[in-house]
Amino acid sequence: MAMILIFFSIVFVNLVWLIIKKNNLWIGIGSALALVVMMAGNQSNMDYHNYSQWYVQHWYPASVEKGYVKCANFFSSLGIPYSLFLVLLFATCALLIGFAVIKLHANVHAVILMFCGYQIFFDYVQIRNTISVALLVGAIYLITVRKRIIAGILIALSALFHVSMIIYLPIIFFPASKKMNKLYRAFLIAVLVFCALTFVNGNRLPFIEVIEDLGYIDAEKYEKYFTTSSNLGFVLPFALQIANLFLIMISDNAIQGMDIKRISQDNRSKEKILLKIQRFSSMTKGAVVLSSVALPMVMINEEFVRFFRNCNILLYVEVAIIITLCSSRIISRKLRAVKGYCIDYTLYTGIVFAVILLWIVLYTPQGIVASFFTGNRFLSF
Repeated sequence: MAMILIFFSIVFVNLVWLIIKKNNLWIGIGSALALVVMMAGNQSNMDYHNYSQWYVQHWYPASVEKGYVKCANFFSSLGIPYSLFLVLLFATCALLIGFAVIKLHANVHAVILMFCGYQIFFDYVQIRNTISVALLVGAIYLITVRKRIIAGILIALSALFHVSMIIYLPIIFFPASKKMNKLYRAFLIAVLVFCALTFVNGNRLPFIEVIEDLGYIDAEKYEKYFTTSSNLGFVLPFALQIANLFLIMISDNAIQGMDIKRISQDNRSKEKILLKIQRFSSMTKGAVVLSSVALPMVMINEEFVRFFRNCNILLYVEVAIIITLCSSRIISRKLRAVKGYCIDYTLYTGIVFAVILLWIVLYTPQGIVASFFTGNRFLSF
């Protein structure tokens, strides 16, 4: 009961501050800390028992990436309990994401609300993925301040926590301009053609047997991912990724179209912030486009939907930036018009995810949503 009360209090307070068009940093920090405690203290999720045992025994299966193993073993060797280890991990993730949100002047309440609407119910379970996404957000922010080498190191580090993050490494070479649009379109067309071939092939990747025979992938390790079929289960992930692409394309187009010289009015500080926002939006678009490489793989195994979820935090920050800019009254009508779509997008995804989560609650009582509100080590009163 305490978990439910705290969770919906966080949602209500941030919703009120969003409606009144304020951006209260302290409420944002307090909300983030509360969410960290809620996520780290959970002992009812499906992965907690295994990860806690591995943490104590210093043993991990081969499928767990070495970055997480080294990190966990280090803290375990110091005698730090697993629950405190999780607090430190989630707090670090919140710090990385929060730093980017503050520096980009995004509306913190919008980010928290969107995070609570869906992403939190996966992030508290998928620890390695959560860490890697936070590192990706930090890396993309570093690109906005022209520190691409360090950003590349961060993305490489994120791949040591979850190997799927390696697909974002090319971002460090992308120019922050409209010059990439033609390449993005060509890439998406190629992906859609490959999706059509996969569908015709009975939802199996073309040439997968040849790739396995050549030894480019470990057939035994990845067999469960590439030898199944999701039938029509890919339709919803496809729709959500298309919505993501649509959002980032029109919002980035509006942000890149800002007349920074006119808006900043020779204010160098304001000009630097707006340039950072443009670069962040451009890099977010690159990340969302790259994540589309998983579209044909989702047709085989729905677990690949994590590639799309990896970009959710970036999209939340993008929407929060749009909300901040639209509240300023110094931007063009073109950008203010995007606000309506951002709201529509948020409502659309919120309704879709609400249906998914309702299904999980009704048909899997021990699923990720129900488990989130039970068995918390720190909030069991």
